[in-house]
Amino acid sequence: ELSDFIFEMELWILENVCALLKKLQVQGISAPIFSQNISSRHFHQEHFTGVVLNRVHSSKVNSAKIQFELNEDVFSINREWVTTKIAELQSSHINVALDNFGSGLCALHQLKGIRLSQVKLAACYVEEDLNSSTTQTMLCALVELASRLDFDVIAKQVETKSQLNNLIHAKCDGFQGYLFSRPLNEDDLIQLLQSKLTLSVI
Repeated sequence: ELSDFIFEMELWILENVCALLKKLQVQGISAPIFSQNISSRHFHQEHFTGVVLNRVHSSKVNSAKIQFELNEDVFSINREWVTTKIAELQSSHINVALDNFGSGLCALHQLKGIRLSQVKLAACYVEEDLNSSTTQTMLCALVELASRLDFDVIAKQVETKSQLNNLIHAKCDGFQGYLFSRPLNEDDLIQLLQSKLTLSVI
């Protein structure tokens, strides 16, 4: 992320997401929302929104099927400009989520007035020993806070049933991780979507 290569890589990923959405659209397959991480350095580039919106619009796909995940530290520089960019993306129906929620990189007051499609908990809340009553209490409090702010809460990097049970107890809205599925290539993903099967804990 310290080099300009991250800009090109993220645009390449976006182009591939749009191409896959187009393929699903042509085949009449209902597509999920595809979520892509965007580095804070890239997001703060002056022409970021113009470039990504041009790529999405030119692909003629449903932009509501795209979600950008921003890291908490995106608000550390020029909050007003960040808020404006988020609103611009959302006006084109692109979802915007916050990654690493609860990591401490973003003061809560900076989220005031910002609409987010979801927040993803910092991995430490999943990885730590949740048998500790203090840790479990912190997790539950964080999830409740996000829910009160009207954010859907997603737990990521869920790898064990024990972790899942603790996160269900904390009332997270959704989960992702190896416990549900390994990474899928394009063909396997299309096959899964065509089958309309739901992923179960493995």
